[in-house]
Amino acid sequence: MKYVIIGYMLLSLAWPAQLQAQARMSDERIESMRIAFYTQRLNLTSKEAAKFWPVYNEYSEGQKILKRNRQQKQQQLRRGMATSSDKELEQLMEDMLKIQEEEAALNRKYYGEFKKILPVRKVVVLFKAEQDFRQKLLEEVRRRQQERMKRRQELRND
Repeated sequence: MKYVIIGYMLLSLAWPAQLQAQARMSDERIESMRIAFYTQRLNLTSKEAAKFWPVYNEYSEGQKILKRNRQQKQQQLRRGMATSSDKELEQLMEDMLKIQEEEAALNRKYYGEFKKILPVRKVVVLFKAEQDFRQKLLEEVRRRQQERMKRRQELRND
């Protein structure tokens, strides 16, 4: 019994680390898919790619920060609808609008930066490719969820 408890404790300690490793692996895999997708869509030369990726990585980091902030505010807004005062709700909406303005400013800033590196046609393709990549990821997630549900259903039927 003592060994079962020790084994359980060790397993419970290892589980979060394994989940974090899987998440990192998944993030790395998505990032490599993104790089391949954009490189193919933009048809980047090696010279363009050398200049483009460091600037894009800065842009992407800015997007992630703003996205995280927006999601936090959206969550606060959802949670506070029933319990917050009108003044608090107004402040949350103002914060949301400010984040949207910051997102637009970030896009405008990097549109200019990308035009210094790439022809304008490729910059337009980049912004479209970002939307297409997000759509592709969503479709992949949905497809995998459907496969999992189908396998579960098959196991239940057997």
